[in-house]
Amino acid sequence: MNLLHLDSLNFTTADLDGAHGFYRGLLGFVPAGSGRAGRERWVRMQSGASSLVFRQARRPERLARDPRAGFRGMAWAVESLAPYRRTLARFGELPVVLREDAEAERLTVRGPGGIGVSLVAYREPAERRKRLDGGWALLRRIDHVRLSVADLGEALAFYRGLLGFKLTRAILPDGARTRRVPVEPGAELPAGARGLILAGGEGFLSLHLNGAPRFEHMGWAVEHLDACRELLNDHQVAFVAHGSGRQLQIRDPNGFAAPEPNVELTAPRQAEPSAAMAQ
Repeated sequence: MNLLHLDSLNFTTADLDGAHGFYRGLLGFVPAGSGRAGRERWVRMQSGASSLVFRQARRPERLARDPRAGFRGMAWAVESLAPYRRTLARFGELPVVLREDAEAERLTVRGPGGIGVSLVAYREPAERRKRLDGGWALLRRIDHVRLSVADLGEALAFYRGLLGFKLTRAILPDGARTRRVPVEPGAELPAGARGLILAGGEGFLSLHLNGAPRFEHMGWAVEHLDACRELLNDHQVAFVAHGSGRQLQIRDPNGFAAPEPNVELTAPRQAEPSAAMAQ
């Protein structure tokens, strides 16, 4: 099994036009599709190798005021669906949805907490990646997704055992703080762990034990962090510098303002990537 990179994230938003304006107007995403799914309008916006899909909530007043509650799932690009289909077939109780179109084959399954996880095998992955990497984009690709989970053991079994993610670090308590320690990919869940870092090709999952399962933030690898800082200042968008100045954290107002930053922009890394993952 070979996970390549984070292909896309999917959200329901109370304000589709607002989400479109924020990502396209401010951060330079380009339109990559739009339409309707039943009564829901949706738009896809691309930046570099990754994209975001937003669907308009039919009843915005019922959507939680924190837009993180509108997270619907994530898609990972893979070389082939065949090994994943074989692995998932051994877990017959998991409903699997298969779809095909002219561009790709897609497999979708529900992960812990009901989070949708899709695996996408593009028919011409090399040509597609060459085309996406060929143009300039301020945000190059989704670098990681941070999720809170109710059960680290269940999450590890799903993401590593079924989908082939590699365990790289454990987050352990250290007094009032936590520390991140390297672990062997095949290691058991460390005793007392409060979180895990799992690698999937060019992307990472940052899993944190925090009661209710939910999406917490997405991280983007950016071409020039200084350009992002200037852009945010020009548009008077508040941000927090983090990670020794290598990261900027912002709040995405896609419908309702999040109480905490839910978008992280990270400068190109020189060292081992997982060390800066989970803040």
